[in-house]
Amino acid sequence: MNSPTLIKCGDGCFAPSVATCVHIIEGTAKTVLPVRCEEGGEVEYDWYCPQCFDKYYLHNEDTFDVKDMRIVCIHCLRKIMRPYRKQMRRRLRSTNR
Repeated sequence: MNSPTLIKCGDGCFAPSVATCVHIIEGTAKTVLPVRCEEGGEVEYDWYCPQCFDKYYLHNEDTFDVKDMRIVCIHCLRKIMRPYRKQMRRRLRSTNR
């Protein structure tokens, strides 16, 4: 998903942006999956739940449903992803093999 390089966060500062799905933000995702961003970007991975990953990447649907997708700053995503940290590390290790 192409997103702006920087986004203005609620604290008024600009920070790198990350794409994610509403299920991760709401904390209803039981699993998270990384999607490598374009090379040269500020952020290495976007993060999605399996349902959104399947819908937008495996089935290659070009139309993103805005109600399911969010662009947040990297600092906010780090806070949101705290419950998923162990799982994230495991996924990234298996992705980088």
